[in-house]
Amino acid sequence: MKKESIFLMTSALFLCACSIAAPKQPESSEQPSEETDENVTAEPVSSPESEDVTEKPSLWAVEPSMKLDDVDSLKAVPMILGAQIEFEGNPMQWYQASPSEAEDVADYRTDVICASYEGKYGIMDFDGNVIYPFMIRNDSEWHEGVPVAYQPYAGWITFESNGTRQFSADFTKRSYYMFGGIGGYAPAPFVRDHQAWIYDDAAGDTIAYTNTTGRNVAAQVSDANDQAIGCSVISPDSEIIFESDGYCGSMANGFVKIYENNDWNNPGRQGFVRVRDGAEITGGAVYDEVQPFVNGYAPVKKDGKWAFIDEDGALVSEFLFDDASGLYEGKAYVEYQGLYGILDIASAHAQGIMIDDSSLAGDYHEKALEIPESHEGEPIGKVKVLVDNLNSRGVPEEYGEKLEKVKKGEEYIVYEIFKGTNYTWYRIDEQRWIADDGSWVQYTAD
Repeated sequence: MKKESIFLMTSALFLCACSIAAPKQPESSEQPSEETDENVTAEPVSSPESEDVTEKPSLWAVEPSMKLDDVDSLKAVPMILGAQIEFEGNPMQWYQASPSEAEDVADYRTDVICASYEGKYGIMDFDGNVIYPFMIRNDSEWHEGVPVAYQPYAGWITFESNGTRQFSADFTKRSYYMFGGIGGYAPAPFVRDHQAWIYDDAAGDTIAYTNTTGRNVAAQVSDANDQAIGCSVISPDSEIIFESDGYCGSMANGFVKIYENNDWNNPGRQGFVRVRDGAEITGGAVYDEVQPFVNGYAPVKKDGKWAFIDEDGALVSEFLFDDASGLYEGKAYVEYQGLYGILDIASAHAQGIMIDDSSLAGDYHEKALEIPESHEGEPIGKVKVLVDNLNSRGVPEEYGEKLEKVKKGEEYIVYEIFKGTNYTWYRIDEQRWIADDGSWVQYTAD
């Protein structure tokens, strides 16, 4: 998302034309100066007081000046088996919908976004500051897409070929994390013949569904052959609020995403249905892509360009942006004219300004990003090997890939320590770890 600028609009100059009246004959002996021509009218003049300068409001929180590869909103989706509940607030705090998860993970800051620069990923805030430097590589075979993700009961972690790492709550540090994975299954409710149902394993049959989540639940509408034919929302009182065409996606802040096709390999176009009244505010699934509503606005994509809509589905911007993030406090990153800036969507809409090229016009230039130093790779101590035939491994796990053995009597610089279940692990290179059972190595801190 891109840049910010301030434009000045100067109003027309109001010039006051004043005639100079013929001077009175002085009562004294003084005579008028011969330069005075009583029939000449003075030229209009303007004074500083007569100028009316109106400053056009800037729509940028940070004007387009950041040369980034990409930005991605971060969504902390919890593991809630079965029912697809409605999430509330900023997507980064959605994990709080699961009380057990909220107890297990840090209380992360929510004013950040994942960004990539020169092929590597980092974390930025909504003031355009780099919080975590661009040093995360997207090279893990275990994870597709952006290498920064939320994992239930683990928090925000990164996937790289040299292991999984967990962010600190302020996103300024990472530490190695042994992710064991999670699993589970529970049947999801569905609607058929205007009645909510769920499969009961104990009964071996479908039974009437009772919503016990305390939140709205999205459910597919199925026909007699259990084929999905639409989307519905069930209230906390187990009442069906509406049924609609399209297929259910995520639901957040009063709106459920719908898809054109019931096929995750080919979901088709996307749109929104408003939960409270079932209104298809986008007129069905009409956009190439949509992102969740936050702060009353949602990014929508059409023909390769992004725009923003309000809660009635009305466009509050034209399709101007090559990239767009979700919102935080009414602001979003956008890519405009090849540079990213942070656009104040809520402020523009409150002022009744349609965001278009004329309202964003400016002379934007790239500015160097201020990237904080990382101390992640700095030495913290040394280990001396005390035994023969000690393996080194690619990750700090007993079954990690075996690498070259370390030599007895030699010392190695230590860059990171991870305390596993059975061993303490020391990272002695970028992707090389050795284990200690308490007698294999001797560690000395710097």
